[in-house]
Amino acid sequence: NDTEFEVYYKTGTDEAAVDALAWTLATPDSPIPVSDTGAFNEVEWSIDPTDDFNAFAIKIVMKTENPALVPQGAALRAIALV
Repeated sequence: NDTEFEVYYKTGTDEAAVDALAWTLATPDSPIPVSDTGAFNEVEWSIDPTDDFNAFAIKIVMKTENPALVPQGAALRAIALV
């Protein structure tokens, strides 16, 4: 329905290091299902940073070509495994 989600991330040794970095686009593990009924579907992004980190940031960009069909999300979980 002409909507999409983009997830960006950055990692670093501390918050200042994270703030100084550029955002990296993450790819979802599987295609994002679209629901015209308002039902929510779980989607996972597995991100494997190249370096060890102590801090991370996530940015979610929701896009639509039709302002009457606004992308929606619920119940965000971010789990960092070191």
